[in-house]
Amino acid sequence: MKRILSLILLAAILVLSFGCSGSGRNNISEADNRGIKTLKPLVVYYPRYAEDYSSLGSIYRTAAQIFSETYGKEVELYPSPSWEDITSGQFSLEEYKDKLMAEIISGNGPDIFLASSSWSVFWDIYKKIDAGAFFDLNKYLEKDIEFDFNLLENTVMDAGLYKEGRYIIPLSYQVPLLLVTQEKLTESGFIKNDVYTYDGFMSMWEKLHLKNMLLSTGDQGWASLAGCCGWLEESIDFENKTTDFDMPSFRRMIELMANETRIGNKKNQMNNQQSTMFNEGLFYCSVNGIGGWINSINEEFELNDNILLLSVPNAFGSATAYVDDYCLVSQTSANKDEVWDFVKILLSEELQSKWGETIVSLSAPVRSDCIDSYINATAKRFVSEEGSYTDNDGFKDEAKNIYLSYDNAVIPETKGNILYALRDYIYEPDKNDFDKLKAETVNYFKIYLSE
Repeated sequence: MKRILSLILLAAILVLSFGCSGSGRNNISEADNRGIKTLKPLVVYYPRYAEDYSSLGSIYRTAAQIFSETYGKEVELYPSPSWEDITSGQFSLEEYKDKLMAEIISGNGPDIFLASSSWSVFWDIYKKIDAGAFFDLNKYLEKDIEFDFNLLENTVMDAGLYKEGRYIIPLSYQVPLLLVTQEKLTESGFIKNDVYTYDGFMSMWEKLHLKNMLLSTGDQGWASLAGCCGWLEESIDFENKTTDFDMPSFRRMIELMANETRIGNKKNQMNNQQSTMFNEGLFYCSVNGIGGWINSINEEFELNDNILLLSVPNAFGSATAYVDDYCLVSQTSANKDEVWDFVKILLSEELQSKWGETIVSLSAPVRSDCIDSYINATAKRFVSEEGSYTDNDGFKDEAKNIYLSYDNAVIPETKGNILYALRDYIYEPDKNDFDKLKAETVNYFKIYLSE
């Protein structure tokens, strides 16, 4: 009799359990579909040590507020060290990231990570994806018929694909730029069309060096451009774990960078009268989006200058956008439904229309329908009291054209280590052997990719 009563009681509990299974997503996670409320809040990570240098803090706070108001669920900030903690020398960022990775694997880490190309969550993002740390959001994107993916810049979004998985979700992007006056370009014997193709740009750079002229007035700004313009994409393939540093375009690029150093060193060794034979640099390089463009224009040019904004070509086409802010989702998150809702807020018009306004950012949003409001707000915010070149509508039209003119997009993460590994040759080309350093670089990446 007791056994019969026990079975009846068990059946009643099961009926109640299934009957209480709700469809609301405010309190029920994908990991617990039996109707038991999730106690763990949505936990978001962003590098607090980048607060003064990046838009991530504003993105987190704004998105968290919208999420809480919309879904009624708490959002917690995962503890992250401050800049003071790191610069004091008493804190190891590497140890912190190792601890964070261990928590991800164990299922105790944050649900979602906000990061940027300058302040990465991990130095080796692709290896962490291979290790199974992050979740492929294609699984949600494919079944969420209400989310219109076509409103996003597809070329930029597809830069986050890795082995056909959408592990990296871009939130903003930049288009690296060369700034020059029409007069200076003409005096140097070039036209705008010389800059619009990869081969044309490289040929122009070589001609500059024949005249003892530098490409950039910036402090090796050309090296920064190389790290985010897709020039390195031919040489390393993370998906297939291969490298090829024998391609003529790679050798050509590295040699041009090294020659910039040679010319710059010669110029610095001469006194002011003799150095007039050297040009201070044809272009000013800007890699920080429209805010960086405006700052560069206001600092380097007069208001009445006829300034040209020229996007930098790459080996695949006319220009490259590079992903700045992005997010990743933990594979072990118990709140994947809520995470997807949070990601959609990050990509929403409601949030991205604030870029350039309440959110301090030098990047563009990934929504094509927010480009105009972003450019207008950013240009307005950077205009000084004395006026600015950006007061005119022509600048805004040109900026919009550049933001929509690229045909390739990259995420400059670990790939930037190629330049870092060759830095000795680039910065001291007369003291080092290219082939030796290339062999060391090939070996470095073979080890890195095989780990």
